[in-house]
Amino acid sequence: MAIRIVDDLGRAVVLPRFARRIISLAPSVTEHIHDAGAGKTLVGITSYCDYPAAVQRLPRVGDFTRPSYERMVALKPDLVVVESGTITRDAAETLSKRLGVPVYVMLSTSFAAIGKHIDAIGALTGTRSGIAAAQHCIRETLATVRRIQGASKTGSKLLMVISETPLFVAGPDGYLGDIIKLAGGQNIIKNGSFPQVTPEAVMLLDPDIILVGADTNGRPYLLTGPLRALRAARENRIQCIPGGNLGRPTLRTCSGLVELTRVIHRGK
Repeated sequence: MAIRIVDDLGRAVVLPRFARRIISLAPSVTEHIHDAGAGKTLVGITSYCDYPAAVQRLPRVGDFTRPSYERMVALKPDLVVVESGTITRDAAETLSKRLGVPVYVMLSTSFAAIGKHIDAIGALTGTRSGIAAAQHCIRETLATVRRIQGASKTGSKLLMVISETPLFVAGPDGYLGDIIKLAGGQNIIKNGSFPQVTPEAVMLLDPDIILVGADTNGRPYLLTGPLRALRAARENRIQCIPGGNLGRPTLRTCSGLVELTRVIHRGK
């Protein structure tokens, strides 16, 4: 029986049968496949896929922007899954035609998309052993967030730094913006998903907390430029959430969201 499912670009993706040989073109997709219980269907991953540990032995096909089509074809996939905020319908169709297999595209614009995408993997593979646990984790996370917030639904003013040079930050319109909102933070950035801003503009907005990423050892990235003059930096209110817990829209975001909520509402 053919499998038909609509992806996040509104494209109808049709498979003659449940997918059994999947190439993942994003680290988040790789995690979704494992969280759905379909890890055995993975035959190829990107250079950046590093979680869970079981994927380390899988063949690498480059990354989404520079994939090796020869390697991908040699792996004989029956489905390719992409997560990208920039891919167009035409690009997805071109990739599908070049490889001769269906391409399913995911767009991660909210926390809710995580559960949706794990469900989609279950529908594409017919494997649902991990679905119930994933959805339970998401529900429990939201309940925990509400308990932490208590009567105070709005917390500290927050700046989430994606990169310092050039200065890119998390805006309200993307996945990270939704995480900040769910955690009860006041995002000082009011437009865009990942806008580039000036240090001068940030100075005027005066965040209470600066959120930065971590290196591979879990240490916070150090601010080295003008942001060091911010009040939050001078008062040592720079917080770090491990990259895997927020940087990727996966089930690990559950722990990152809870941690961020505690940071925002600390002392309130």
